[in-house]
Amino acid sequence: MSLRRRTEGVGASQSSASVTGDQYLPMPNRAPKKLKSFARQLLACEAALPNPEGAGGSGPFRACERLRGPLGKFIGIVGFRALLSRALALAGEEAPILRGLHIRADGSLESLETDLRPGEVSAAEAVLVAQITELLVTFIGPALTLQLLRDIWPDIGPDMRPDMRPTIPDHKC
Repeated sequence: MSLRRRTEGVGASQSSASVTGDQYLPMPNRAPKKLKSFARQLLACEAALPNPEGAGGSGPFRACERLRGPLGKFIGIVGFRALLSRALALAGEEAPILRGLHIRADGSLESLETDLRPGEVSAAEAVLVAQITELLVTFIGPALTLQLLRDIWPDIGPDMRPDMRPTIPDHKC
């Protein structure tokens, strides 16, 4: 389980060495259900688009491939690999099949080598996209995350709120 530092009661004058273990709170590893619902909407929009440039085939994890280009320009390939690596680690706890994925040097994902049901793969992809989205919200904020995602998938619902707590109706791309 991840930990985040409790900021209440920790004065600015205290050194980090004096912070004890009881000042850390567990941080949930699962993306919120509403964020997973939003991720499924992104995946539905992705399915309606042609393959991303440089992607071979119409296999799973196309959304990650589509994110790689804009995020690679924004945070660099090394930054994208770090973001994807963290998202895979978090998502792997909820969708163990993701533990079999490896990130190539260019930030693309190696395909899964096992025979899996399509529903299993799409559920795992939704968990991964939700984790990536949650990390982006954490690092760059909801407004910039939403702008970035809308640049990639212009057909996502206009009723997405800036706090990234979507209230998404059934929407067809």
